[in-house]
Amino acid sequence: MLILGGLLCSQAFASGYNRLYAGFSLMSFDHSESENSRGAHLGYLRGINLTKDHIPLFLQFGGEADYVTRGRNMVFYEMRDHYMSVAVPINVSYKIGNGDVTVEPFAGINLRGNIICCEYRDGTKYDFFDDFDVNRFQFGLNVGVGVNIKRIYVGYKFNPDLTDHVSGLTDYASDNYSLKSIYHHFSLGFNF
Repeated sequence: MLILGGLLCSQAFASGYNRLYAGFSLMSFDHSESENSRGAHLGYLRGINLTKDHIPLFLQFGGEADYVTRGRNMVFYEMRDHYMSVAVPINVSYKIGNGDVTVEPFAGINLRGNIICCEYRDGTKYDFFDDFDVNRFQFGLNVGVGVNIKRIYVGYKFNPDLTDHVSGLTDYASDNYSLKSIYHHFSLGFNF
């Protein structure tokens, strides 16, 4: 039985694809009117055909690293924020077309681990994990579309987090509100 399961898994892995990709990232917060943080991402994705090549329906999973930063000039000081995270995307995708060009819409979940969340203000470093109770882990959604041209991949992914980046903040309108991060990824990759 164990051998049969191993053979089925190896057959599923044989009918899939691997993808390396990198690109431009934008990150913002849902309750913030400040400008977007800009940066880059680098990732790997494995696609496994769920129907043994009968229907082009794939399970995608992999890993992705994001780094974004933004600078702000305030009245009395200058600040620069830095954010770095590692994410595990798990998606279901469907390939439309069967030639050299295919369109690939996808949707799924995203498990994000925040590694760096800090701000440099006038030469002093403020760690958001300690100073503002930023969460180390977040859960979110992945929704996007890609185009495969032979082995080249071009894609866009919208990644809104469902859990708080930081909670318990106060503002003028409310005593307590949550702050969720939203990512936009523009990617260029290679399928193999």
